[in-house]
Amino acid sequence: MFDLYKLPTSFPKFEQANKLSDPYFKVKFLEDSFASDIDDNRFIPYIQLHEFESLIFTDLIELYKDFPENDQYKKDIDRLLVECNNRYSSPELINEGISTAPSKRLEKVIPKYKKLKTSLALQVVEKIGLAKIREKCPHFNQWITQLENLQV
Repeated sequence: MFDLYKLPTSFPKFEQANKLSDPYFKVKFLEDSFASDIDDNRFIPYIQLHEFESLIFTDLIELYKDFPENDQYKKDIDRLLVECNNRYSSPELINEGISTAPSKRLEKVIPKYKKLKTSLALQVVEKIGLAKIREKCPHFNQWITQLENLQV
């Protein structure tokens, strides 16, 4: 699993992928290029649109539960939730801008998130649960479905 956000320019066919405007086509192209580069049918690449934190946007309330001591966080998270729900059809589409990437949006409303994100993000995603994430994140769901359908 890689994040699309800040993917190295040395990634297979990175420059060609950057010419694609549809984020889902772009990430699929990169995954296919990566798989081709590795050339092993056991390798199933996954690139998260746009970064891992986008999965948290599936249910931001779970993030707030880790900071119940601060009512301002609740207000800011509620505002962020409304803003993103009104603008994006899926949490995966929350863009990769320097100040608007999912992690940057979270750091803006919860400044201490930056120091905690490596452990906290995983905990929050676990609390949200696979079913809810799959429901709201089609690219992630496709990957999980592909893994579930593997013949062992």
